[in-house]
Amino acid sequence: MKKLMNITTSHFDIPRYRDNLDLKHFYRSFGLDGVEVMEGSVESQDIIREDDVTGVHLAFFPCWVRLWRGDEAAILDEYGSWDVCREVYGGDTGETLLKAYGKNLSFAAGLLPEYLVFHISDASTRESVHRRYRYTDEEVIDASVELVNRITPEIPGGALLLFENLWWPGLRLTRPDLTFRLLRGIEYKNTGVMFDIGHLLHTNTALKTLDKALAYVHSILDLYGDISFIKGVHLHQSLSGEYVEGILKNPFPVEEDYFRRFGDIHQHIYRIDSHEPFLHPGVAGLIDRISPEYLVLELISKTREEHAESLARQMEYLRGQCPEHG
Repeated sequence: MKKLMNITTSHFDIPRYRDNLDLKHFYRSFGLDGVEVMEGSVESQDIIREDDVTGVHLAFFPCWVRLWRGDEAAILDEYGSWDVCREVYGGDTGETLLKAYGKNLSFAAGLLPEYLVFHISDASTRESVHRRYRYTDEEVIDASVELVNRITPEIPGGALLLFENLWWPGLRLTRPDLTFRLLRGIEYKNTGVMFDIGHLLHTNTALKTLDKALAYVHSILDLYGDISFIKGVHLHQSLSGEYVEGILKNPFPVEEDYFRRFGDIHQHIYRIDSHEPFLHPGVAGLIDRISPEYLVLELISKTREEHAESLARQMEYLRGQCPEHG
């Protein structure tokens, strides 16, 4: 099992490191083997190199099915105008998405990753607040199958393609029939699931403790029996159910202007999905049960120092060293 940390080629992450040797020293000091990288706003950088990268997280468009389907009413409901839609995506047709992923896959090809990660999900900005969705799980999965089957010829080097779960319509992992509907529909043969533990927790707003969270994860795995299709794990947690239930009862007002609304929703999403370490004595046993090929400590931090502290604490629990539990 390769243990990795997440990083982006963005102005948020890249300046944390002096050079490539500094980055290597950082992740190796926690017993990690490398990184899973996502393309960001820095077009050229020499911090993250090919020998650091095990996986590439592909771009994620939260609200893309309406563009893929050419659903004009849904597009205008979300963006307000075709001009705004073009500003967001760089175009106004499904071909725009194919071009975007083609560019993203070119970035990945330059790093020769062992695996790629692709989100299977769709929700508009408003839907992420009130949770009344335009598209069903089945519709999002079927649209994803269509899109993925168009881009797989561009996957570099036969890399493993892993589908990641979220809590919005699409791959939530709470229904095995839908998980296998997705995997069966993909023509590319080297596939599996990147099991995001934190995202799974958001499918159950009743979870208030890590004990309950761990039990819930095991209960979902119990639905499957054979879990060999899970090739990777994103390890983190956020117990935000109480916040979500409060918003559902008393939603905050959303802006009419798309970009103002997106800014508000961005903060809302991070209140839900804060990517904190999963500090529970049972986490090592959970990872042993899943036995993934790749374990990514996918944490969000404001500074390098905060990231270092979170990685160190998570690794303690993965080694069975649980200071808060004796």
